[in-house]
Amino acid sequence: MFFLEEVSIEELAVVYRLARIFIYPSFFEGFGIPIIEALYSGTPVITSNIGSMPEAGGKDSLYIDPDDTEDIRSKILFLWHEDSERKRMAEKGLEYVQKFNDDRIAGQLMDLYTSFF
Repeated sequence: MFFLEEVSIEELAVVYRLARIFIYPSFFEGFGIPIIEALYSGTPVITSNIGSMPEAGGKDSLYIDPDDTEDIRSKILFLWHEDSERKRMAEKGLEYVQKFNDDRIAGQLMDLYTSFF
């Protein structure tokens, strides 16, 4: 296991893109920004089925019970060996994550703001 320190945002993007799978078995998250970062990088995601993770990951990520090591293991092995599924998940995840695009969110906020006037 490696713990990277003082990684720039540009370097982090490269790490995400080099990953075959992003695994995030969190028990609690405020929202799940690392999931969105992985999806933006075209990396398929395996994450917890609790809290905000399903909203951040979308319908094409794989979800696990973070208390169930066998569930985690089986989904990692499945995705590790299924090239076509990893590719499909990466494509669909990148498509899904566009809903969190800064320009889109800014436009939605402006629409909401102007609807009050």
